[in-house]
Amino acid sequence: MDLTFKQSGKEVTAVVGSPLGGLESTDTALLVRPDGKTPAAEDSVPDPLAPESTAKNVSAMVAPEALAQVNFTDLPKPHRLITPAATIEVSAMADLDRIPGEVLTVLEPPKSEGVAPEYRVGAGQKLQAWRVKVGPTTGHGEPVEVPKASSDASSALGVTIGGRKLPVKRAPASSASPWPTPSSGAGVDTFTVACGSSESYYGSKTFPCKEFAPIDQILLVMHDAQQQPSLTASVNGSEQALDLASGEVKSSVSAVDYSRTNFTQSGGATLDPGAITAPKDSYRSDCTATAVRVQSVSLSGFDPYANWAQPGRAWLTVEFEKKPLGYSCSSYRIDAGNSAVLSLGGKDQGAKTIDKDGARYTFDVPEDFADGQFGWRPRGRASGYPNDWDFAAPNRATMDISIPK
Repeated sequence: MDLTFKQSGKEVTAVVGSPLGGLESTDTALLVRPDGKTPAAEDSVPDPLAPESTAKNVSAMVAPEALAQVNFTDLPKPHRLITPAATIEVSAMADLDRIPGEVLTVLEPPKSEGVAPEYRVGAGQKLQAWRVKVGPTTGHGEPVEVPKASSDASSALGVTIGGRKLPVKRAPASSASPWPTPSSGAGVDTFTVACGSSESYYGSKTFPCKEFAPIDQILLVMHDAQQQPSLTASVNGSEQALDLASGEVKSSVSAVDYSRTNFTQSGGATLDPGAITAPKDSYRSDCTATAVRVQSVSLSGFDPYANWAQPGRAWLTVEFEKKPLGYSCSSYRIDAGNSAVLSLGGKDQGAKTIDKDGARYTFDVPEDFADGQFGWRPRGRASGYPNDWDFAAPNRATMDISIPK
């Protein structure tokens, strides 16, 4: 600081100038460091480091606007993971060295009240992001009720890192964070797409799964730098895994959805094997018409009654518009297993599963199925008076099936 003295007679007065006055003209070249080096220029000093994230081996889905500033690199070809409820398409990826604080809270709950604007990736960890689209799986026909189906076609997403399975977390739903319409609800840990159910009084499920509007998401994975993550989808106890680097899908179930593009044949055919001949004195002798109208024919790797088909195989399903003989003819019990057959290469095979009404028949066929013939000749046993009696339609009505790949 500046210090001057003024004398007036015998009195001397000390005058203190600006405390910064002595620094305003200081030559910085005269400054020294203990190590003898020249001090760094002010504009060359780096900004303070962002705090380091403690998150390890976690994943989450976030809305695209949460990482709007990230530059993604398009993949040469989109990767796909196909389940009955949803098709997940991965189209681009990015490596990140920092993550916004609000996004990090989805991966890992904050350990203190304050959240920094952004965090550095922790030592030994790697943060990657993939642009994904979650949409419905289409091409398998219109959804219909499947009463008392035993298998759940909902798809729960996860990530596998070095053999360790982790859930894909999700943020609570909000106007800025859209989620699939058929979802498991906001705030849950696992990103799940449910197979839509019907509004019927009995709560029957529907299959194929109902469609919904596709949404764009960002898959974030914080993982060991030496490991490569895979995106997994678990459906009714079986899992598929998509290698996020190569696009290869590994699973222990049917891959028919990846190997072909056609899965249906139009219905509409009427099969009439002829009327049942009932005893003259039988009860409900009017229940003799056996004609049925085929509503749909479809191929799928998954069936709500039979679960997943084996690798290299698929399910072929033939569905009638309504219960054969009608609901009023309950005294006629059709032996469904011996009434409907599928002929492949001249050999007949019975259905693998049949719904409770005998209106839906599922057959085990090769994944590359192209042609076959469905046969319908209802037979069974009827309750009558004074005795029960066996019945059978006089003929086998047939319908050719052709589903090119």
